Amino acid sequence: MKKFFSVIFLILIISMGVPILITQLPQKAKKEERAAEPIPEAAQVSVSDKVSVYIKNEDRVSEMDMNQYLKEVVAAEMPVDFYEEALKAQAVAARTYLVNRINTYKENGTPDIHKGASVCTDPTHCKAWISEEARKASWEGDVSEKWAKIANAVDSTDGIIITYEDKPISAVFH
Repeated sequence: MKKFFSVIFLILIISMGVPILITQLPQKAKKEERAAEPIPEAAQVSVSDKVSVYIKNEDRVSEMDMNQYLKEVVAAEMPVDFYEEALKAQAVAARTYLVNRINTYKENGTPDIHKGASVCTDPTHCKAWISEEARKASWEGDVSEKWAKIANAVDSTDGIIITYEDKPISAVFH
C-alpha cells in the first residue's frame, strides 16, 4: 500500500512539476533578456534632468528638477491614499508624458500657451500640478508621511517610461 501511494505521489509531482518548469523557464529567460536590453536614447531620462514648467496661476516659467516636478504632478493627479503601486503607475505615465512632450517640442517648438516652457500646469492642456504650499493646505493628517509615499512612488520608478518602437508613447489618459 505504501508503494502504491508513493507511485501515485511521484506521478502527481511529475505531472504537475514538469509543466510548471516548462512554462516558467522561458518566462525567466525573457525577463533576463529584457533586463539586458539597452534603453533607447529617445527614452533615456535622468533624475538630474531639469524641466521648464509654465505655472499658469502665477503666470511664470520655473526651472525644476524633473523628479520634483513629477512628485508634484502625482500628488495633484491622484489621492495619496491610493495603493503605492497605483501611484507608481501614475509616476511612470506622467514621466512618459513629460519625456514625450520634451522630445516633441524640441522638434516642433513649444506652444504659445507654455510661454517657452516644456510643459504647463493647466490640467486641461498638460498635467495637473500642485505646489508644496497648496499640497500642505489640502492634505489632512501626517503631511510628511503622505509626501514620503508620493516621493517613493516617483523615486522607485526613476527613469522608467513606456515606449513603443523605441520612442516614448503619448501617455494621455483620463
